[in-house]
Amino acid sequence: MHAMDGVKAAITRISSEILRISEAAINSDFSVRSDESKYQHGFRQMVVNLCQLMLSADGNLSARIEGAYQWGGADAR
Repeated sequence: MHAMDGVKAAITRISSEILRISEAAINSDFSVRSDESKYQHGFRQMVVNLCQLMLSADGNLSARIEGAYQWGGADAR
């Protein structure tokens, strides 16, 4: 039974972390990162990928906003 408790705890932790990061993205806060050292195996890779996604989104958004201001456009599309 102890093994199942460990699995349940690991799934709960990763689920909470994914929720925290995705809620930040929904709120346009792409600066949020996670501590990947807290996770192992596939869970660690999920967190690494989410952090890379947030970094990429943050960089792309910043570049689009800076470009819009540079060119005098109010629409960053």
